[in-house]
Amino acid sequence: MSKDTSSDVISGEIRTIASALDYSPTRKLVDREIKSVFALVAYVSYTLEINGSEILQMACKNFGVSKIEDVSVSSYNDLISFFVDFTNPSDMKN
Repeated sequence: MSKDTSSDVISGEIRTIASALDYSPTRKLVDREIKSVFALVAYVSYTLEINGSEILQMACKNFGVSKIEDVSVSSYNDLISFFVDFTNPSDMKN
């Protein structure tokens, strides 16, 4: 049985941490991010008096996904901005 050196242990720990964090731009949103999105949708829905599912449908269309959970992490900030800047479509002037 081979004995691990401290550098082997550190390298293994770094690989474990990196895979847990997974900052890949194609990574889907994690539960914490999804909860934040839904909380923001609920706030916008309440504030603008519009159905939250309609807001989500517009966001999905805007981001080219079938459900909000499919948005990649690289689009997370844009998604948050979409909801922060959201305007009730019935209030928009042509």
